[in-house]
Amino acid sequence: MNIFPFSASLPKLKLIASADTFFSTVKYDYPLYRQNGFFNKSDHSSVFVYRITGNTGSHTGLLACADVEDFLSGKILRHEETLAAKEQEMINLLIQRKALVKPVMLSHRPSEQLMDIYLGIIERNVPVIQLHFEKESELHELWDVFEEEKIKEIQDIFSQQIDKLYIADGHHRTSTNAYLYRNLSDPQEAKNFRKLLAGFFSFDQFSIYDFNRSVEALTEMSASQFIVALSKYFDMEILKVPALPSVKHQLTMVLNKEWYLLKWRKNVLLQYADRSVLLDAELLNDCIFKKVLGIYDTRTDSRIQYVSGRKGIPGLLKNVNADDKKVGFFLIPVEMQEVVKTAEEGRVLPPKSTWFEPRAMNGIVVKDVHLV
Repeated sequence: MNIFPFSASLPKLKLIASADTFFSTVKYDYPLYRQNGFFNKSDHSSVFVYRITGNTGSHTGLLACADVEDFLSGKILRHEETLAAKEQEMINLLIQRKALVKPVMLSHRPSEQLMDIYLGIIERNVPVIQLHFEKESELHELWDVFEEEKIKEIQDIFSQQIDKLYIADGHHRTSTNAYLYRNLSDPQEAKNFRKLLAGFFSFDQFSIYDFNRSVEALTEMSASQFIVALSKYFDMEILKVPALPSVKHQLTMVLNKEWYLLKWRKNVLLQYADRSVLLDAELLNDCIFKKVLGIYDTRTDSRIQYVSGRKGIPGLLKNVNADDKKVGFFLIPVEMQEVVKTAEEGRVLPPKSTWFEPRAMNGIVVKDVHLV
């Protein structure tokens, strides 16, 4: 697997009074910040050891550039569909901004050698960036690695040990770079998009959270009619207290402030016996949203809203309780091996199946793109 060093633009921390406020606007305002001197362009090429510490623990990886050629040849694998409209929006924004301000997050199988190198760099050096985000309760730290021998050592390990990368976060950023790399008429401009700003973290450095669903289910039927419809697909139990599902192929549901445990019936699961990976989100889409509620495109239908499992039970309840027509479904998190298998088989997961942590922030490290 190819990785490249790059000449980074780093924020001037002394000019930033509030990390939450400043970095929440970099996505759109980076050209103005750059023009007004809020960023310094490095005079050397680097990779960075990147550590994110927060409520999910400490996650350590590398920040460098991935090779878009590896994406086009199938070495960097996706597990989500991309939307053409969103890609167009990102193309416009990228050309206007002339910079990659947020790294794609890529996952790979663990390497003891890489982790030993990262930890050694952390122990022996002072970070060039330390930023605390109050809203996320996270500390983001970066160690600049510019010695040619050390960069070459890291590149060799990626080349020899890492044969595949899996997109954890940033499917649209990846496909947008690939589109511009292939389609810009000026070869020099196209070349700018071969190097994709990316965070490289091994499987054991990621946590995957569930993505729960709030759906307007009671607009055309009563609560009792909806429960009857569900009973065709589920064995159902009333729960005395709110709870999250604990095993695969079980969901919990909140309807009119009452809680239910839902277990997929065996005859339903048998219909999908040929699937190597079968997610509850996929079953929910096929059996309930499509057949019961008539929702055929879960990516665009406004009746469905998705809430990250990071927000827990209160996060989804806040959404559900805002409208008495809504029903909430809590799903068990997808496992990394399910993501990997799906990607390697060339398939995609249903929309909003996974929420990966850690996630990078906009503007902590920027890769400028030189366009005419």
